[in-house]
Parts: sequence; structure tokens; C-alpha cells
Amino acid sequence: MALPSWDIAAPLGNIMSEAIATLKKRWRVVSVGGKVRFLRVPDPANLSAYSPTLETMSKGEFELYHANRCVMVGETPKNPASVFVDLAQRYSAIEFSPPPENTAENGYNLYRGRQIQAVQGDAKPLKEFIREVVCGGRTDLFDFVWLHMAHAVQRPGEKPQTAIVLRGKGGCGKRTVGIIFERLAAPYSLPISEGEHVTGRFAGQHLSTAIVAVCTEALFAGDPKVNGKIKNLVTAESILVEPKGLPPINMPSYTRFIFDSNDERVVPIDGNGSERRYLVMEISDAHKDDDAYFDKIYEEIEGNGLPALLWELENYRPEDHGQKWSDLRTAPDTPERRKMHWHTTSRVKRAMVRMIEDGGVTMKTESGQTFRYNFETGEPFRLPQSELRRFLRSSMNEYDAKDGDIPELMSELFGETVVGDEGQEYATCSKHRGSIECEEYSP
Repeated sequence: MALPSWDIAAPLGNIMSEAIATLKKRWRVVSVGGKVRFLRVPDPANLSAYSPTLETMSKGEFELYHANRCVMVGETPKNPASVFVDLAQRYSAIEFSPPPENTAENGYNLYRGRQIQAVQGDAKPLKEFIREVVCGGRTDLFDFVWLHMAHAVQRPGEKPQTAIVLRGKGGCGKRTVGIIFERLAAPYSLPISEGEHVTGRFAGQHLSTAIVAVCTEALFAGDPKVNGKIKNLVTAESILVEPKGLPPINMPSYTRFIFDSNDERVVPIDGNGSERRYLVMEISDAHKDDDAYFDKIYEEIEGNGLPALLWELENYRPEDHGQKWSDLRTAPDTPERRKMHWHTTSRVKRAMVRMIEDGGVTMKTESGQTFRYNFETGEPFRLPQSELRRFLRSSMNEYDAKDGDIPELMSELFGETVVGDEGQEYATCSKHRGSIECEEYSP
């Protein structure tokens, strides 16, 4: 019979059979990228202390770790770990397979269930906080967020393909809603405050076992290399994991991302169709720095409110509300998203759009002469490419260097091409198609 403790540093037992039973309870022998590793099993009754990050040992490390727990076999002391190596069941792979996913034959599932259990009760305070503060009382946004939360609870082994982006002043409750998302998914949730922990080389080791990742004040909108990674992480159904000391492996990805910041630029909104990934909302400041209000919200989170909220989410049926799970694949458009689109657009492109909106531009030639070019609404205009390139270069930063391609830039913004005229290259725009919309928004 195995000893009751799950602590791998605790005794194994006084006789070999007892020691082997304890090791079988605490460890699994798995294949990780073609390498044999001994994987620690978490205590199923203490998931609050469980870190889903892979914790493995090689054969030599495993035997060395248990070398001080030898038991007597006849008159000879023997390391139980060496016997366990020969007897233990082998697993062909490690997986992270939350429902509705099924574990493959001979696979070891890292998913062990949620920390909290649902209990029918009064979820109204937390539900109203999400509706009125997080979603600003907007029904369409609340419906989407509620569906998003129910999906994470009922179908954690599926990817919604969309992320929630919260903007707002400090003290309005952004972190509070992040905590709610984290607790509902715990222990498979991550609070992240550094961009490297999302897009860095070893980020996959943590994200591969995360159902929810809450990125607080992590700004990604400036670097185009990071932009592509963020968009891919939101929708990708697999992720590369590089456990230290082991070969890289691909694992399924079920991570839902929640971004929050008080900055104008949080995630990249490109306006090329990829913006459907993001529900961008401005959190209400109706209870900014309202300690009495948030004290009650945290009493609900720490008390019976969260289990009651979980119960409602577990029992939510989208079809009863005119919804379906696939609705999550396209986030609602919001004025906040359009505004973030403007702020995350490169400075070169913004300079072009403002030039059009201003009805003209003043530029200098290489010799230092100044010319003013005025545009008539709806009429074609032509600008010397060399002067336009010089004008735009003053708006560039290190991430905008590729925007020096005038033909590509004109085509992307206005659907136009560049034509030559008597040996002089001009940038020609005959109509303004696909221009960037920027409108002020007041919650």
C-alpha cells in the first residue's frame, strides 16, 4: 500500500512493495520528445498548490534523488527507484487534454480538473459587475463576454479564436475581472506582466498548460515581429514547447488571452480582417477608486460568489439565448477597437491618412525649396515620389522601415499604384479607398 503523502521528499515506506506503490502514485514514466523522463504527479486533492508546468527528472536524477531512501531486501539495502525504473508502466506521450478532448491511448493527461467546485447560489453581484462595469452596460458585449466565459468553463479543450482586450484608467476594475477569469480556470491560468512571458522562446512551456492567460499592462502593438506572434497565439491550435534540457515538442493550445492596459496601444489592430480576433472594450470608471464597492466584489470572489458564478456558467446553454459556440470566432466591432486600430497603425501610414484628411501637405525638395500641395475632394492628386518619401521618412521609426515602399503603401491604404510621367515618378491617388477610420469615443 502506498504512503498517503504526495510530497516527493517524504518517506517511501519501510518495505520494497510499499516504496514501489508510493513511487507509482507520485511519478509517471513518459516519453518527451523521444527522451524518457520521470514526471511528477500532482496531488489531486491539493490543486491550489499545483503548478502545471512540466516537472521531470532523467533516470539518473530520479535514482539519485531517492538514493537516501533505500530499503532492506534481505540483508542488502536497495534503492527503490532503481526497481521502479524496471517495473513502472510507460506512457507514450504527455498531453494537456481538457474536456471535451480525450486522452490518447497510453498518453498521460496533465489536466487534473479545476480548483473550485460549482455551487448553486447568488451570482448576481459578480454578474452585474461584468455587465455594468466591464461591459459598460452594453448588452451585445456582455452576451459575448458571458459566452466566452461559459465556453472556458464548459469546453476548456477548445480554442475560441478570440481574445478580450480591456482598456481603462487604474482603479476601475481591470485587474479584478482578470482575477475572476484566472480563478475560474485555476490552476490552469497565468497572470502575465512581461511580454517575454508571452512571446519569448520558453513561453510555450507555461502557455501549453494554460486555459486562461491574463496579460496585465503588457504592450505588444509596437513591434511587427511581436504582432504576428500575438495574432498567432490567439488563434493557433498548437504551440511549440521547449522544456529546458529536452527536445522541442508540439502540444495543443487552448489558451484564452485577456489583455488589460491603460495605454492606447495594447494589441495590434491591423484592419486587414485579423481585427475580428479582438473584443476591445473601455471599462467603465463609474466605480473608480471606490473601495467600498470593490470590497464587496472581492468578498464575493473569496466567498460564495465565485462558485455560484461557476454554476451559472456550467449550466448556460447558448441555444436558449439565440447563440452558438461558433459565435466566439468573430468578436463584436466596437468604437474602442477602431480607435485602437488608429493608435496601433504605423506612424508612416497615419501621416499619409492625415495628409489626405488635411487636404494637402507642405514638403521640401532635396535642394531645400518648400512646396505646398493641395488636394481637391474627390479629385486625383499626384506627388513627386522622392519628396513624398523624404516627407514620410521624418515620421518613421525602427518598426516602420518597410513602409518606405511608396507603391506598396499607396496600394495598401488607397488601392492605388504609382505611375511615371515624363521620366518623373509620381504617387497617384484617384480615390480614397480603405482609409483608416479614427473616431473619438467617450464611454
